[in-house]
Amino acid sequence: MLAACECASEVGAHVAFIDQDMNITLSKLMAKLGVFGQLKLLLYMGVGILGIPVRGLVMSKEIDLNKVPDDEFIEYAMGELRKHFPVVYEVLVVERNHVMARNLQKLGDEFEDVVAVMGAGHVKGVGKLLEGDEGTARKC
Repeated sequence: MLAACECASEVGAHVAFIDQDMNITLSKLMAKLGVFGQLKLLLYMGVGILGIPVRGLVMSKEIDLNKVPDDEFIEYAMGELRKHFPVVYEVLVVERNHVMARNLQKLGDEFEDVVAVMGAGHVKGVGKLLEGDEGTARKC
């Protein structure tokens, strides 16, 4: 995202941050998870950091953080998140997709061309929300 901001600056393009403020997202997440959900999430995160396998959560391949994962892996990861942590999925993915789509629609009213840079897990959801618009949403 930093590279996108630098490129926009080089060509004199307007930069708009379309995602929900992180403090709002985290507040919503903590409120919806409750104490038990927070403990479960912390446990899974701790286990994941230590590399301990957890029954039901299996990563079938390693992730190269320098590349955007392929669509198949993104679908798999989103499905696993939705299955094991539905509240986390709702707050971190679904709700933010709606915020980003709404903000992109506003930008589309103001600018003829809009380029959006977002996490790979949001591309499909935001694209679906924008499909009814006159413009075209496509993945580059």
